[in-house]
Amino acid sequence: MRADLSIKALDRAGHIAPTRRDSSSQQKALSEMSRDELAAFIERNQAEIDKVEGELASRAKDVSYLG
Repeated sequence: MRADLSIKALDRAGHIAPTRRDSSSQQKALSEMSRDELAAFIERNQAEIDKVEGELASRAKDVSYLG
């Protein structure tokens, strides 16, 4: 029981690689995609890309010197 719970906790935290995949999650690595495949990937995932870029931008720290 404890081992099962600890495995589930590690899995949720992203420390254990998934063992089963459905067909939708199997895709080429970005480095293996052609130019057209990359463009299609970006188009399909643009909303998620914008969300992540926004989150990263909100964490940015201003390092300009005003002194």
